[in-house]
Amino acid sequence: MCAKQIHKHKIDKIRQAVIDGNCGLKEMARKLCISTDAVWRYKLYFDKLKAEDPIKLQDKQIYPKRPPHTQKPSARLIHFQEVIDRFHNAFPVGTERSVIWRSYYKEFPNGFKYLRFIFFYNKYLEEKGITHILLDKIEEADIPKLTKWRNSNDHRLWQISMVLKFATEGFGAFEIKNKVYCNFPSVAKWINIYKTKGLDGFKIPHYYWPAKRDKINIIKGKLTKLIGELPKAHGINRTSWTGTHLWIAYNNLYPDTPCSVGQIRTYMKQMGYKRRISKQMLTSQDPDYRAKLDKIHAILRKLKTKEKFFSIDEYGPVGIKIKGGKTWRHKSDSPAAVPQMQTIKGCVICTAALELSTNQITYFFSSHKNTFEMIKLVDVLREKYADQSKLYLSWDGASWHSSKLLKKHVEAVNKTGKPKIFFAPLPNTTQWMNVIEAVFGGLARAVIHNSDYKSVDECKTAIDLYFKDRNEHFRLNPKKAGDRIWGLETTKAVFSEAHVTRHSSHMRGYNGKD
Repeated sequence: MCAKQIHKHKIDKIRQAVIDGNCGLKEMARKLCISTDAVWRYKLYFDKLKAEDPIKLQDKQIYPKRPPHTQKPSARLIHFQEVIDRFHNAFPVGTERSVIWRSYYKEFPNGFKYLRFIFFYNKYLEEKGITHILLDKIEEADIPKLTKWRNSNDHRLWQISMVLKFATEGFGAFEIKNKVYCNFPSVAKWINIYKTKGLDGFKIPHYYWPAKRDKINIIKGKLTKLIGELPKAHGINRTSWTGTHLWIAYNNLYPDTPCSVGQIRTYMKQMGYKRRISKQMLTSQDPDYRAKLDKIHAILRKLKTKEKFFSIDEYGPVGIKIKGGKTWRHKSDSPAAVPQMQTIKGCVICTAALELSTNQITYFFSSHKNTFEMIKLVDVLREKYADQSKLYLSWDGASWHSSKLLKKHVEAVNKTGKPKIFFAPLPNTTQWMNVIEAVFGGLARAVIHNSDYKSVDECKTAIDLYFKDRNEHFRLNPKKAGDRIWGLETTKAVFSEAHVTRHSSHMRGYNGKD
């Protein structure tokens, strides 16, 4: 069993369940989203630990041990193990390993290359207990400097000092590699550099001299002042700075300390400056913003079985013409061309309501967006959900969603019996919170993008089929809106003020917006 097959907090939950004595396999697997086999294996280990030493079971630092890694030896490795004794004994002690490898490779051209040979040859020497001094000695004058490197915060200098130290103590390259956390080429290179050039052969990181550092700080101060001014103040017809224009303005202002474009960009980066794109914020100026959201949240939290909550909006008008969009095309093919000037064959407007608890869409096609279409939708919903006690309607702040005529109609129908109609409007200019926008996005990508309908009726037929398939899917697989998205809906259909359900790129084709 691996020690970290699953996350530690899941292992600790299984441990606690074993301690409490209520570790049911299926229930625990369902809670932790893992297989019952994994739960059984960890439970088996903890049960054994509980029987042997209950105190150790309480220690959360104890986990199942990872089994040793075993690797099946290759044919080349088996051959190497058979012949290495002969090559090792053919040369005197202290012979360079590269000499041994050349002799081996000359006789066996299909054998190991140099690095793999050195790797397995070092393991061979360690198994035999043969010490090979990689470095005879360290000069007395170099010991203080190496000690300083060993105690510094520079990881590379620490590695070099430790490699040289272990090389003089008889450790093999394989052991040094594991102790210093580096590779074989680095171990060989550093030892060879010290043998040929001493400590002077190691490149020490370059630091600025104090005078140059002060000069750079002065330049950075001037750039900080310059970046706070507009380019137009320096005769540059731009609204924002670029590296090139900073370079032009700086050299005009300060010819005594000139800088190149590359230096200016480096200094700006060192000071923490970076060109960033402004972010478009979704905001609402509605003074009752928080009150309206709290009302919607309260309704959704307390929604009863005989109550339904609808997210309502209109999709369109969608012009019937050639539409663009993303599709699979071979890399050698050019993108599909969409005429910019087209004759529109008509338009489609779809008025729809999404019921959040059953994920069902109620819709019809409209000729306009107005109060009469909203009155029609209210009547359609009351007829379809006649067995319910309350229907909550949530929509954006369009004028026809809150007209006096619509309110009078709702007051009249509420007096005739159930279901009662109640409004739960969204704050003004918060279309991105309207949950049905996610469904419209999926509809657009599925049947509008890449389309070339010959008539309005053909487009309506495609929309009818899309909504029919969607409703049937969620009728057979009941899910609340937001738990699972069907088809090509690219955003979650879930109500939250922090979630954007409407993306303009999903609502239009390649050649424009609708």
